[in-house]
Amino acid sequence: MKKKPFNKYVRRTGRYPFMGITQDESFRRQHQYSKTGCNVYDGTTIKSQPLGPWRKQDVLRFAYEHMGKEIELPDGSSYPFAIAPVYGKIEKDLQGIFHLTGEQRTGCMYCAFGVTEEKEPNRFQRMQISHPKHYSLCMKPVEEGGLGMKEVLRYMDVPYETWESVGQMRFDIHGEIHEYAA
Repeated sequence: MKKKPFNKYVRRTGRYPFMGITQDESFRRQHQYSKTGCNVYDGTTIKSQPLGPWRKQDVLRFAYEHMGKEIELPDGSSYPFAIAPVYGKIEKDLQGIFHLTGEQRTGCMYCAFGVTEEKEPNRFQRMQISHPKHYSLCMKPVEEGGLGMKEVLRYMDVPYETWESVGQMRFDIHGEIHEYAA
């Protein structure tokens, strides 16, 4: 699912992708990078991993320091540096460690791999708030044109609904809860 589109693109265009993979993403990637370096030419595979020597903290520091600055392109145009909204903001703690306030990683938003190890709110609970239409498709039964993940997550005993009020404002006024449509 991940590699097939890249391979198809290479066959169709003759161009090879740059991979934004850092070596600290996994032991396997770190080991592979230590053997091949940034560029791989092994007879069957050609790829470039220019972020290979970087760690996640290096990437976050770069983004933090360049946020909102104009990035000039070779054609003379420019754009303000930004990160995708799904990641939230980049914050620096008292120890100088950078953190994302939103999603830590992205990929297929419907993938449940590793969700059993997540704290609440997990990715599906966050999706209910951040992307309600996607969430609806994800949870809808397959027979109704959805992906059927509600049944899967229920079977896995994974919470899939947020405990927060979706589309509501809640106020506790002297111990009495008042809800209003947002």
